[in-house]
Amino acid sequence: MPKLTTRSAHVLAIAGIALSSLLVLGYSGGITSMTQKNGAGCTCHGPSNSGVTVEIVGPNTLAPGQKGNYQVTIAGGPLAAAGVNVAVSNGTLEASTGGGLQLISGELTHQTPRAPASGTTTFSFAYSAPSTPGSTTLYATGNSVNLLSGSGGDAWNHAPNKTITVSSATSVADEAVPTTMQLEQNYPNPFNPMTIIDYRLAIGGAVRLSVVDLAGREVAVLVNEEKGPGSHTVTWDASDMPSGVYVYRLQAGNEVRVRKMTLLK
Repeated sequence: MPKLTTRSAHVLAIAGIALSSLLVLGYSGGITSMTQKNGAGCTCHGPSNSGVTVEIVGPNTLAPGQKGNYQVTIAGGPLAAAGVNVAVSNGTLEASTGGGLQLISGELTHQTPRAPASGTTTFSFAYSAPSTPGSTTLYATGNSVNLLSGSGGDAWNHAPNKTITVSSATSVADEAVPTTMQLEQNYPNPFNPMTIIDYRLAIGGAVRLSVVDLAGREVAVLVNEEKGPGSHTVTWDASDMPSGVYVYRLQAGNEVRVRKMTLLK
C-alpha cells in the first residue's frame, strides 16, 4: 500500500470528519442533536436570535401514558423553507402522519425542508407522557433557510422550552372522565394551516366531529367512529381551505357542542 503524504492524510482526515458529521447530523435533509437538550443549535445556518421565532404549541398537562398532539411553528428569517429538531427529556415522541417529520434516535427532525404558508412553517407531532407523574420538557430548534447555494443568509433559533405536567393517577382519573361532554377551543386560534382540537366524553359511543363553513357546508369530517370515555385530540390540516371563520361541531349520542375557529392565510 503506498505511503500517504502529509497532504493526503490531511485531506482524508477532513473527509472523515465531514462524513462523521453527516452521519451524526444529516438524515435525509434533517438534523438531530441541535436543541437545548443536548446541542448548541443549527450553527451552520448562521447566528441565532436573528429574527426567527420558534414556538411549541400543545397541551400543558397530560395523564401518565397519555398521548397529546403538538406543533412547532417557525416564522421570520428568509423562510423560503424551514427545518426543525424536536427532543424531549422524558416520554416518547412520534411522527404524525403528514406532519413532515421523521423519528431518528428518539428525536424528531424534518424529512425535507418545508415551505411556509403565509409566513409560517408548521410541523406536527405526537408526544406520549411517561407512565409516572412528574414533569417533562419539550425542546425544539428551527432553521429558516433561503434555499440558495450554501448557508449564507440562513438563520435559526431555539423555541422556549415547554414544560408538561404529568398529573398523578388519582387526579387524572377524576379529570379524564368528565360528567358531561366537553368541546375545547382549538389551538392555536387563529391558525394556519393546522390546528388542534381537544374534546372529552362522559360516556363512550359513536362520535362525529365535523367542520362547516359559515354557509353551512360541511368541509371536513375529522372523527366519525366509536370512541371511549375520556379525553381525545384531533388535528385539522386546512391547507386546502380558504381563510375565514369555520364552525366545528361535536356530536355524541343526542349531545351536540359547537365552537368557532379562524383560519388566517
